[in-house]
Amino acid sequence: MNTIDVALSYLKGMDKLDLEAATSGWAEDVCYYGIDQSDGTVRRKWYKGKAQAKGYIGKWLSVMEYIQYTTGAIMGNDKTVMVEWFDTACHKDGTEYKNQGVLIYEFNDQKKVREIRMYCDFGSLEEFAFAK
Repeated sequence: MNTIDVALSYLKGMDKLDLEAATSGWAEDVCYYGIDQSDGTVRRKWYKGKAQAKGYIGKWLSVMEYIQYTTGAIMGNDKTVMVEWFDTACHKDGTEYKNQGVLIYEFNDQKKVREIRMYCDFGSLEEFAFAK
């Protein structure tokens, strides 16, 4: 599997609400630059190590009825991949959510993801309490 396929396997796993499939291409020491939401404020946060990063992603998946990703521009090489994404999701409470952004992946020599940085519209996130 090349690095672009590994990067896309994350989104495909998310579409299935399958944590193991979404994170199967991650190194044990992966770092995920995601978000944290407390007191209605969205902030950037690093999740370090596969267990902590999976805990973060698992929290998202546990409250979702569905997530559907589509991709735009995709480019990369053996070390770095960038994926433009658009998503639609529904919380189990019926709240709908749409957003768009980019994921930037960095890979180790074994073509495992060692770092993921997610950038998106914070406005959409502030209106969608993913940690209900």
